[in-house]
Amino acid sequence: MPALSDATAEGYFRQARQELVQRKTFDALSHINQALAIDGKNPRYCYLKANILYADEEDEQALPLIENCLRLDPGYANAWGLKAEILNGLRKHKEALVANERAVQLHPCLETWRSRAKSLFYLGEFARAEKDLDQAIKAEPGSLVTRGRRIEVATRSKHWSKVVEDATFLLGKGKPDSLGHFELLLSRADAYINSKQYNKAIADYKTGLAIAPDYRGFHAGLINVYTLTGNLAAARLEKRELEKVDKDITPKLE
Repeated sequence: MPALSDATAEGYFRQARQELVQRKTFDALSHINQALAIDGKNPRYCYLKANILYADEEDEQALPLIENCLRLDPGYANAWGLKAEILNGLRKHKEALVANERAVQLHPCLETWRSRAKSLFYLGEFARAEKDLDQAIKAEPGSLVTRGRRIEVATRSKHWSKVVEDATFLLGKGKPDSLGHFELLLSRADAYINSKQYNKAIADYKTGLAIAPDYRGFHAGLINVYTLTGNLAAARLEKRELEKVDKDITPKLE
């Protein structure tokens, strides 16, 4: 390992922070431990070590570190947010929400609203989660992660116009032949069906089939929408197409 140019606590901290960004968590952990050996009461160092452990999915180990960070600096908004993420990882969603509330109080922004929305979603409080994501999207309309999460929440809330808005936005950003793109088409088509915009749903399914003719979800969607609209002849034809797909993908016994 090359020698550090700055073998001080801050030097080790900067090195660890850079390595975390580079996903070199083993090296990052080594350097932040060196920083903490020099200055064990620096909340920034405790926060970074907790973040490194969280990145390595070591939530149990990360929790006491972030709690120590907050004892040293109770006003550290990012630390409250990280504590919430760690607690969600441990499925302690009520405790996570308490930490989220503190983070939002200290620093209301896209990250804290989005993090609180996650806890609220896990707790089944979809209306409140949706409001937080609305605020996050208003603050940063181009956030792909936020729009993806709002699709999940708005689907639960049956707010189909938001599902359509976010899916349309994301469809313009991804690769047309990717699984994520297909799932977005299915989500938008489902929203169209639930808002009785059947022709738009049919168009989405057909768009998908033009790219991926063997994708079952699009065939099944067309069968559903044709049945709902009383076009039984088209539904029967689509069932035959789906049977062909299933026959092609079924392993043949020798």
